[in-house]
Amino acid sequence: MPHPPDLEGGRLVRRFRLGPYLAGVFTDCASAGPARYAHVLLVLGDDPHEPVFSAAAEIDPSHDRPRLDVFASTGERHEDNGGDWADLDRFTAKALELAAEGLSVAEPPQELPLP
Repeated sequence: MPHPPDLEGGRLVRRFRLGPYLAGVFTDCASAGPARYAHVLLVLGDDPHEPVFSAAAEIDPSHDRPRLDVFASTGERHEDNGGDWADLDRFTAKALELAAEGLSVAEPPQELPLP
């Protein structure tokens, strides 16, 4: 998988069971690199230190709103189809949809309580 967003911190705001995977949505993200993120979805499999899928609302200074980036086994791609990815609920819904599609999960995500 392409290198997922390199985060130094963020606030976990929602958790989901996505088939056999665990997904977390983070906001107020602090990046270790030059990229900045409004929100990030990380999907974990067996190895809790290596996401199997991730999506990010990347803040691009050349645009007036964040773009949606996807990091999956098929490569990194920009998925910016005009959505308002600064909106946490819209980002979460689209990121979960893309994760389910990319990981071939048919059942809908189930929200879990925060730890």
